Amino acid sequence: MDLTYFPFDVQTCVVGFDTYTYNYSMVTQNGAIWRDFDKRIFKSVDEKLIKLTLGLTTMMSMTVLLDLVSNQIPKTSQFPVLGIYVIIDFCIIGVSCALIVILPRDKGSWKAKEA
Repeated sequence: MDLTYFPFDVQTCVVGFDTYTYNYSMVTQNGAIWRDFDKRIFKSVDEKLIKLTLGLTTMMSMTVLLDLVSNQIPKTSQFPVLGIYVIIDFCIIGVSCALIVILPRDKGSWKAKEA
C-alpha cells in the first residue's frame, strides 16, 4: 500500500454554487475580496510579543497536528509528503520567530542609529 501522499490523496469533489435571484450570465466573480484588501495591515507596528505568541502557537498546533496524523498513518518505508510539509512549515515558523526576536521593531530605529 502506497501511503506517500496520505492524507493528500487525489480526490475529485464537485462543488456547485447556486444563486436564486440571478442567472449564470449575471453573476461575475471578479475578486472583490482582493479589491477591498488593505495591505497596510502587514506594515503596521505591533508588539513583538503578540507576533511571537502567534508564531509559537502556530508551532504548537503543528506539533499537535503531526502527533494526531502520525498515529493514523501506518508505518511504511517511504517518508510521507505530510511529514515534508510539516518540516518545511516548522522551518518557516522558526525563522519567522527568530526574526521577530532579532530584528528591531520598526525601520525608524535603524535611521535613528545612522544619524
